[in-house]
Amino acid sequence: MKSTHLPVIMYHYIRKQDSSFPHLKVRTPEEFEVQLQELMRRFTVISWAELRDHLISGAALPGRACLLTFDDGFIDHYTEVYPRLRERGLSGLFFVSARRESRSMAPVHTLQLLIGHFGEEEIRKLVMSALTPDQRKRFDSYYEQCLGEYPTDRFGELSLRTFRRVINFYMSSEMTPILEGLFRTHIGDPDAFAETFYMSGEMLREMAQNNMHFGGHGVTHQRLSRIAPDLLTQEIASSAAFLAPLEAKPWAFSYPYSDYPPTIFRLLEAHDFIAGFLDRNGDIPCNQYELGRIDTAVFSQWIETQPTL
Repeated sequence: MKSTHLPVIMYHYIRKQDSSFPHLKVRTPEEFEVQLQELMRRFTVISWAELRDHLISGAALPGRACLLTFDDGFIDHYTEVYPRLRERGLSGLFFVSARRESRSMAPVHTLQLLIGHFGEEEIRKLVMSALTPDQRKRFDSYYEQCLGEYPTDRFGELSLRTFRRVINFYMSSEMTPILEGLFRTHIGDPDAFAETFYMSGEMLREMAQNNMHFGGHGVTHQRLSRIAPDLLTQEIASSAAFLAPLEAKPWAFSYPYSDYPPTIFRLLEAHDFIAGFLDRNGDIPCNQYELGRIDTAVFSQWIETQPTL
């Protein structure tokens, strides 16, 4: 596998702070504008096509190259990111889940929006009150187990992230209907909301025609190391099938939660994926299936250490 060291910036929500979701962690469009300006002063922003050629044939990258990536296929990426990149002649790599045509809400985003709506303390009360006594006992047990597995948090949100991990990793199947019920009661119909939350196929096709690029992000946004081998193959194969009409292969893949089994590199290669991206290790050389990224949450500290062109 080829090793490379390329600054890659990772974005998720880029939207105005919404009064309906006052606790949602976002980058505002104005903040994104400032970050783009700072990056262009210090780096040459390359496209996925340029990095793909580099990985395939060893084609040289420009000096001080940088790549922009955007996870989860939010509609913000079409309304806020795409126009700003296009007007500057820049390209981004967008990792989109291969959702089924109904485009229902992914459980991970249902939880994010509930936390964004209520805040940590209130949503914790609502979730715990919806559990049976047996579920509460298991939740508490998993919470302690999770603290043992993840005793620190790089963003200083250990309590919140442990709460989210228990729901997303350990009790996902039984939590999903509870979260959907809370969402329906307090925010609205999840399926109708999804129509205005994710990019449509038409949006993706327009972006693809205008120098934007797309990568795989699985289907269900699960921890890939914790699912059965046949389901893992389905996640990768479905991502490839989803990308085929949009993007020339070989493709890139973003691991949900940066979690994956050691067998995944061969599986990705077999389905025409040439690179895999993490949500960490942004400042160290990595092999092509473990390319690190710099979270926009630490962008301000990181960019100050980078010289101008």
